[in-house]
Amino acid sequence: MAFFPAVSSLPPPAPPKQPAYLAVALTVAWFLGLTTVQEGYVALRLVRDPLSVDSLGLPGRVAEALVDGVMASSQTALPVSLAQFLLGGLLVVVSAGLLFGARIPVAFAVQVISVNLVFAGFAYYMNEPMRRGIIDALLSLQPADMQPALQHDTYVWGFRVGLGLHMAALGLSVLALTRPGVRHFLAQSAPPRES
Repeated sequence: MAFFPAVSSLPPPAPPKQPAYLAVALTVAWFLGLTTVQEGYVALRLVRDPLSVDSLGLPGRVAEALVDGVMASSQTALPVSLAQFLLGGLLVVVSAGLLFGARIPVAFAVQVISVNLVFAGFAYYMNEPMRRGIIDALLSLQPADMQPALQHDTYVWGFRVGLGLHMAALGLSVLALTRPGVRHFLAQSAPPRES
């Protein structure tokens, strides 16, 4: 008696479809990681060689304020900028890896994005003296007929809104990765492990 395997008349299941918001969230996280790497790299360069500020193309007073702020807080600027550089690089690798189908655990990606989110607030707090000097330098470049108090508040709130948008985007990226549809997609679309 011959044994014939059962043939199913059902078509194979379709591969899971990538949620559109996942690609957007990972792309935004990737860009924020690149921005964080760039900020950390510039601060590291300034701590190491203050004359490298000329390559940034900033107006003279702003460049001086940036160098003065970095030098005044060099005890904290070095570890903060090094952490920015490393955490931003890790965020770039993880978000690009997930975006292009690498087998990266979702829990690890959520942790990397969450650490970047918390560190963004910490770095903002630690860089307050430098930011204050930059705002004063920007105010000195404004025409005399501008209201200095209004301009000062505009710059202060500009930095705050930038931080808020940065943290909100990272928070939404974490939210996107924790959705059941995304978890199912990433579990199904990961390449099989080699034995």
